[in-house]
Amino acid sequence: MIWRITDRCDLDCSHCGVHGPLDAPEVLDTDGMLDIADQIADLGCELTVLAGGEPLVRDDWQRIATRLLDRGVLVSLVTNGTRFTKKTARWCVDAGIHSVHVSLDGAKELHNRQRNDPTSHDKALKAIRAARSQDMIVVAVTTITKLVMEDLEELGSTLAEEGVENWQVRLAASQRGNRLTQLDYVEPEALPEVVQRLCDLAGRPGWPTIQAATSLGYYGTVETELRGAYQDDAWQGCTCGLDWCYLEPNGDLKACGNTQVVEGNVRELCLSELWADPERFRDTRTWSLAKLGGGCRQCDWAARCRGGCLAIAETRDGLREVQHCMQHPATGGPRNLRGFWARRAAKKLRTLVE
Repeated sequence: MIWRITDRCDLDCSHCGVHGPLDAPEVLDTDGMLDIADQIADLGCELTVLAGGEPLVRDDWQRIATRLLDRGVLVSLVTNGTRFTKKTARWCVDAGIHSVHVSLDGAKELHNRQRNDPTSHDKALKAIRAARSQDMIVVAVTTITKLVMEDLEELGSTLAEEGVENWQVRLAASQRGNRLTQLDYVEPEALPEVVQRLCDLAGRPGWPTIQAATSLGYYGTVETELRGAYQDDAWQGCTCGLDWCYLEPNGDLKACGNTQVVEGNVRELCLSELWADPERFRDTRTWSLAKLGGGCRQCDWAARCRGGCLAIAETRDGLREVQHCMQHPATGGPRNLRGFWARRAAKKLRTLVE
């Protein structure tokens, strides 16, 4: 479960669609949030990621996390780092917080410019140091735009110096409320260059393990070199609405944060009932090849891939297509499928030998 517990944020990032005013009132008070936490636990959810906005701007975020933890739910945080101190890290460890994801998008100048705060880069690094000082699992999260592409090597070097072991990378996706223009997004034809740069960086000694998020792919070196943290073998299709979902601060339930389709509200009908309803989450639960269009319809991987990630999918005439794919003609695909399986088998063999 990804649970956005607030829209409020103390930064105003250009690539983010959720940066509500810091002085805005919360939709739900503490009791309302604790009720939702109980619903999450009653569903049997194993892990809940607390996100925002900036989740730490809520004075009651620790009470929310504690309720989940007390009910046996693992908890992770996503933060911009502005409020995450050594004291916060110590509380997380004592409480049993699973991990912390700190957003870092480029070298210092670019990161500060994108977040409209000249101190945000330093604060993010301080948050990473605070978490590491308490032996927390730290994941650096980078959203890749055209400008961020140029900073990947310097950013990776910084993360290595800070001792970060995990680096999650994802493509910037169009979101309602962000200030990116079409010129900021990585174009499909540039995807192979992005993947190659990341693969070149991934093998450097002492550098963090690069983890390709669901918006980056598919079926090429990105799978054999970068996808391991998410899939055992390779991308197997979007699972939102199948094994995870997304909650907004007002209780709206969605398959993921990048869709406008609301499946219901947990203040009106309990989460377990919404999740069990076969008429909900139809985009993924009733998937078929007939829902794909364009290059995705003809792809040999279509039945396995199921049209890629909803975050970067484009819909035309009701049919979904993902051009940011290593097998799509827009990126120069399709590529040698036999070569993919050979690389995968070779990597498994190396792992067994090691």
